[in-house]
Amino acid sequence: MENFFVKNAEKRWRITFPFGLIHGFGFAGALREIALPRAEVPAALFLFNAGVEIGQLGVLLAVLPLLALLRKRPWFDKYGVRVASAAIVAAGVVLFFARVFGNP
Repeated sequence: MENFFVKNAEKRWRITFPFGLIHGFGFAGALREIALPRAEVPAALFLFNAGVEIGQLGVLLAVLPLLALLRKRPWFDKYGVRVASAAIVAAGVVLFFARVFGNP
């Protein structure tokens, strides 16, 4: 959503860092729900987070070359960023409702 309202994303980390922390605590709470033995929680958190990071790096490796090519097009800065941001927001809304109300 920020891409629709903020022109300079230089200080985006100020919102990203706290969001990541809160998000991580949510996953830690989910581990508690599956009754994981206390001694296994640190390893489970580490391995889960490592898997998430590896997955994110894989997506970046696939998407960044495409974005580098698109950035050379004059229309991309004006329209492409907004279209991509809208698609990501739409996917997030769908996942949110699926998570809150259950998959149909």
